[in-house]
Amino acid sequence: MPVVEKNPPPVAAPKDTAPPPDVPPLVAAEPTATMQSPPPTPEQVQAAWDAFAEYYKQNGKPLVVSMLTWKPVTFQYPVITHALRTNATDADAFKEVRNELLGFLKKQLNHSSLTLETIEVAATEAGASPKIYTNTDKFNFLAEQNPLLNDLRNLLGLDIE
Repeated sequence: MPVVEKNPPPVAAPKDTAPPPDVPPLVAAEPTATMQSPPPTPEQVQAAWDAFAEYYKQNGKPLVVSMLTWKPVTFQYPVITHALRTNATDADAFKEVRNELLGFLKKQLNHSSLTLETIEVAATEAGASPKIYTNTDKFNFLAEQNPLLNDLRNLLGLDIE
């Protein structure tokens, strides 16, 4: 039966050896100034955004195109802000393409520091007309656009039902 030592002999510590003379010593590198391209203009950002929307238009994704082209983006370097309608459909569609869109914009505009933010805007705040169901609603809507309709209604003695 082989004999197993319970306490192996201690291992000798390695001797300090100097590196060969041809190897430079490790020194922390000084940060070097890198050439950063100038920030993109809002027009360049919008053009890249539209190119992305066009890609989805060609691939038959009208919901994504509608969500992307509903309102122009705003740009204050490095933040690109996109207005979304306050509905779950647009929010879900944006979640699906957000990372791809941001990667596309960073690559197209050659800026890795760009970020993407969204703000929710109610459709009626953004200039969309409210739903009109009754004759009174129709008249009031038209009277807001042309106040002289109220004068005409009073002059002719018309009632709105």
